[in-house]
Amino acid sequence: GFVFPGAHVVRLNVLTAIQNVAVEAAMHEFFVNKTRISSVMQQRCAAELKKLYGIRLEAFQLLSIAPSSAVDHVILLSAITKLNITRARRYMEVMRVLFQVQELSALYQLNVRVIEARGQARKREEMARATVAMTAQTVSAEMQALQNVSSQSNLSRQQLLE
Repeated sequence: GFVFPGAHVVRLNVLTAIQNVAVEAAMHEFFVNKTRISSVMQQRCAAELKKLYGIRLEAFQLLSIAPSSAVDHVILLSAITKLNITRARRYMEVMRVLFQVQELSALYQLNVRVIEARGQARKREEMARATVAMTAQTVSAEMQALQNVSSQSNLSRQQLLE
């Protein structure tokens, strides 16, 4: 077919306008909002052709998008990064709950040990009081016995103790 002079330059200008729109859009938008992106590309191309060459653009159709393997690699890395972030957040939440459980367990153990220590202290105190009471009774009984023996033998306490 007929190729007008400068067609290659026009083609490059149109491709530049398309690529400018493409790099402004996020990659996932190409798969979700193809119609809007195609409309923006048509507007930019029409404006560029009209301004530079006086050409009126009648129709524009975005047939396919073929991102390079580098784009595929970046999308894959992005997905992996998002998964790692999600996994890290879940791990942090699990660790937060684990630390709360450990803290509650430590507080419970502390309370148990304090209660046990108080019980042991009360037990020792009661044993000491019982020992004091038994010693007092023994001393009192021995003093009474000494008094009885002293009064029946007509000896003084001092003499009986020697």
